[in-house]
Amino acid sequence: MERDESGAYWALLGLTIAFTIAGIVTMIPNTAAPKPNVLGYRSVCSFAPAASALCGLLAGMTCTIRNRWVSRRASAKRFQPPILPVAIGILLLTLAAVFGIRFGVAQARFGDVIARTGHAAGTLSGIADGTGSATIAEGDVSATVELSVKGGAIEALRLTAGRNVDAALADEIFTRVKKAGSVQVDAVSGATASSEVLLKAIAAAAAAAR
Repeated sequence: MERDESGAYWALLGLTIAFTIAGIVTMIPNTAAPKPNVLGYRSVCSFAPAASALCGLLAGMTCTIRNRWVSRRASAKRFQPPILPVAIGILLLTLAAVFGIRFGVAQARFGDVIARTGHAAGTLSGIADGTGSATIAEGDVSATVELSVKGGAIEALRLTAGRNVDAALADEIFTRVKKAGSVQVDAVSGATASSEVLLKAIAAAAAAAR
């Protein structure tokens, strides 16, 4: 690079680098994410890979603008013909659209689960000592919960099987339920469908223990 490049050149270069890094980061696995992405695993950004493709598109756009119209070098010689950047841009835009639609469909299914499931009812006091297990399945979400009762109170809750239900989420719901002595607790933000299914499974397991 020449030393006399303008401030706009360096600003655009910084944006290109930032968008590239952001696109990579969105795909990094993150087990603490509230829900899996459409590829089936939990990543830093639940919108991946749609968000990743958009970041790549923005990185390509800023790179093309920087090299063709801002650089003081012979920019006219770059990307000639412009078919390569255009083709890559169309590909990334298509990927973003396809995975964005898939994400929207998945979110609609989770919305249906929330609408159908409703909030679990009932208190957990006065349950006979023993154990109970129950499975609740709603759409793409299912949970099998085992409940142990001692002295009329919940001694332990355990998630034995589940789909689209993270173990950390289950632990948080279990902690809230044991503290409140009831399934009338708030769902975990960003994981409402999974929370509601867990709460219904706990209520059903409590009923089975009676």
